[in-house]
Amino acid sequence: MPEPKLSDPSRSHAVLIGTDTYEHPKLGNLPAVRNNLERLRELLCDTGTWGLAPERCAVLPQPPSQKAMLDTVYDAAAEAADTVLVYYAGHGLVHPQSGELYLALPESDPDRPHRAVRYEELRSILLSPAGGRPSARRKVVVLDCCWSGLALGGMSSGDLAPATAVHGAYVLTATAATRQALAVPGETYTAFTGELIDVISSGVADGPALLSMTALFDEVEQALTAKGRPLPRQTHSDHAGRICLVRNRAARERREGPQGGAGRTAVADRPVRTAAAPPAPPAPPAPERRPGERRPSLPELVPVPPDGPAVVRLGRYPVTYAQFRAFLRDPANARWRPKDARAAGETSTTAICGAGTAWSSRRGAAGIRSSG
Repeated sequence: MPEPKLSDPSRSHAVLIGTDTYEHPKLGNLPAVRNNLERLRELLCDTGTWGLAPERCAVLPQPPSQKAMLDTVYDAAAEAADTVLVYYAGHGLVHPQSGELYLALPESDPDRPHRAVRYEELRSILLSPAGGRPSARRKVVVLDCCWSGLALGGMSSGDLAPATAVHGAYVLTATAATRQALAVPGETYTAFTGELIDVISSGVADGPALLSMTALFDEVEQALTAKGRPLPRQTHSDHAGRICLVRNRAARERREGPQGGAGRTAVADRPVRTAAAPPAPPAPPAPERRPGERRPSLPELVPVPPDGPAVVRLGRYPVTYAQFRAFLRDPANARWRPKDARAAGETSTTAICGAGTAWSSRRGAAGIRSSG
C-alpha cells in the first residue's frame, strides 16, 4: 500500500460551520463554538499545517438559513477536485419520529425539526452534487454536537450501512449516537474540538510526518479518555481513514529544530494531572422532626465525612430526563424508584421527573454543560 500523501490544498476546500447563539430558550448558547471556527481556520490555512488558501476555507458562523448552509457545502464539494472537509459545531437534535440527526441553526426549535438541517441532506450533497457536477474525490465530515454518532448509522468503523455510506468518506463524530457532547464553561473550545485543535497545533512527538484522520482520532480519543469525557466515534470507506489533512508539527521540529515550543508527546505517555479537591465543609445538622411528621418520599441526603470509609460514585455522562425516566420505569430498577413514583405507577412522569430534578441541580452545580 503506498505511503499516505497530504491532500492537495490547491485542489481542496473546507467548510467550517458553527452555531453559538440560539433564539429558542431550550437551546443554550455555546460561546466556545465561535472560538472553534476561528482557530480551526487558522490551522487549516497555515502552511505549516495544511496550507489551504483563505478563499478555499469558507466559515459560516451563525448560518442564516438551511439554504445558505447547504449551498455552501454544495459549492465546496463540487469545486474540490481532491478533498472536501465539512465541520459542524453546535446543538444536535433528534427527530422524534425518525430518530434522524438534525444540525441546529440559530432559529431552530427542538419541537420543530424543519427549522434545522437534516444531516441526510448534507450527506446526499457530498455523495453527489446535483446537476451532473462531479463531487470531491475524498470527503471528511467532522461533527461536534450531541447525538452526532447518529451520522454513523450505528455501524462500526469500516462497516457503513448503505443508507449512510459516502463513497471515499471519513466521518468523525464527537460522541456516540446516544451521548451528548460537552462544552465546559470557562474553557476556550468545546471538549472534543479542543483536543482536536491541540493535536493539530502541537503535533505528536515520535509520530509520522503526516497525521492521518485515524491517527488524529486515536490521539483525541486517548486525551478524552484520560479526562473522563465523552468519547468520539469514526467510520470510513475506501481507506478514507488514511486521508491526511495536516502535517505533524512535532515531526517538522525534529527535522528543523524547535520553532518556539516543544511538540506534544503521545497521549498515552503524558501524565494526567488532577487538581486536588478543597476540604469539604462540615455537613449541616439534620433538622429535627416533630412527632408524627410524615417522612419525605424522596431519599434523604446523607452527609459523608471527607475522611470516612464510604465510597461516593458520580455519573460519568449527563443523563436526560427521558433517559432517567426510562431507567426508573424498568422493573429491575424498582429499588431506586422514589416511593411517590411507585405509588403513582410506572406511567406517572410527574413523580419520576421530580426525582430527576434533584440530579439535574447537582449537575448544574458541577458546571458541566451539554453542547448539544
